[in-house]
Amino acid sequence: MTRKKASDAPPPPAEFTTFVRRIGIDSFDQFAQKKLATKNPAKGSNPLQTLANLWLGLTAEEKKRFFDQVIAAGQAAAVAAPAVLAMAKSKTARKQTAKDDPPAEQVAEQKKAKKGKKKKTGKTAEGKKDKKSGKKKDKKDDKT
Repeated sequence: MTRKKASDAPPPPAEFTTFVRRIGIDSFDQFAQKKLATKNPAKGSNPLQTLANLWLGLTAEEKKRFFDQVIAAGQAAAVAAPAVLAMAKSKTARKQTAKDDPPAEQVAEQKKAKKGKKKKTGKTAEGKKDKKSGKKKDKKDDKT
């Protein structure tokens, strides 16, 4: 099985890319504006506040490029996902098989036990059993 690369996959539809970029930029802009309005210097260094400040400092073109990179990373993950899921499924199947298989010693004991048993045919040296009554029939009765 050959592994696909992100560059092998077809590009996402333009409508999808445009939608994700527009929604992402709008969402980050709203988040940054909200964080800017609720700025509380008493808390010290807040990573979300830092993110908001950095986002507000980006130009429209930089924001667009940022989401283009996010979309490309998502596309690469989507291409790799089937291979990763197949590997995980295979690993789970191997673990399940290992749990279901009895130990080798147990298998050897079962084989020995089968060899030691003799088949019961229902016949005796004196004659056959009558199927209906379960009683033994004499050989003389069979010939009449």
